[in-house]
Amino acid sequence: MIPKRQEELAKQLGKLVVDHLITPESIQSKVINDASIQNMKIFVQAEVKKALSTQKSTAQLLD
Repeated sequence: MIPKRQEELAKQLGKLVVDHLITPESIQSKVINDASIQNMKIFVQAEVKKALSTQKSTAQLLD
């Protein structure tokens, strides 16, 4: 690489990644799928069970 143009190259590579490789659709397809939804349900159910079995008040749980 030519050191004089290193900053310009870095900016262009960053723009390429943001504009073409990391799109809202690609993120959504990774996050919102059957496996991740199932994992979220399991996590929420476990947390609700913990909250229901504790002696803490609602205000303490929210803190």
